[in-house]
Amino acid sequence: MLSCAGADRLQTGMRGAFGKPQGVCARVAIGQVLLSVRCKDNNSHHAQEALRRAKFKFPGRQKIIVSRKWYVSLQLKESTMHIMNFVCLI
Repeated sequence: MLSCAGADRLQTGMRGAFGKPQGVCARVAIGQVLLSVRCKDNNSHHAQEALRRAKFKFPGRQKIIVSRKWYVSLQLKESTMHIMNFVCLI
């Protein structure tokens, strides 16, 4: 739908008013984990730096939390290491 807006230009009006998608999004709740990283202890500072740089790409305030759990289990790392050392001694 083309119409004349004046003597020197053409106007397209509301054609394409919905626009185009610019990206993707996800609905997340407050306190929900956005990213998680597993790494060895000697590489933890690299993972923290990577997450620090990545958090600027997300809107709002983001926190980096270093878990005291052993990988994805519910046990604390210290108790798991104690059990593993005990098993290795036997």
